Parts: sequence; C-alpha cells; structure tokens
Amino acid sequence: MSQSFRRQICEAIKPYSDQVESTFRHYGGRFIVRGGEPDIKEGFGAQGRLVIIQFDSLKNAQDWYNSPEY
Repeated sequence: MSQSFRRQICEAIKPYSDQVESTFRHYGGRFIVRGGEPDIKEGFGAQGRLVIIQFDSLKNAQDWYNSPEY
C-alpha cells in the first residue's frame, strides 16, 4: 500500500477518529494503542493504523459496540 494511499485513508476516517473516544468513555473504554509505528519482530504485523481500546469488562465492550453512540 503506498504512503499517499495510507494518508488518504487516515484523512477519510479523521471525522470518525476525532469523535470515537467520546462514544466509549461512558462505557469505561480507553485507548491503549492509537497509531504510532509498530516494531514488528515476526510475521507481517498490523496493516495500516493500529488501535487498541481496553474496557473494564467484555460486557462494557459489547454494550458500547451495540450502543446508539457507536
């Protein structure tokens, strides 16, 4: 994937990424990883931007995923 194509994808999701944190904060969600350059030791690793959100429980994560805010 070319760098310019990745940049276009990042710009296209910017409105979503700017607002998504406010949708999961109420459910106890918080960013663990958001972007950055991965240091891949084996295999192919993540393709594109890596985002990991942690929740206090699986139920909280499911409630957020199924919420009208998301």
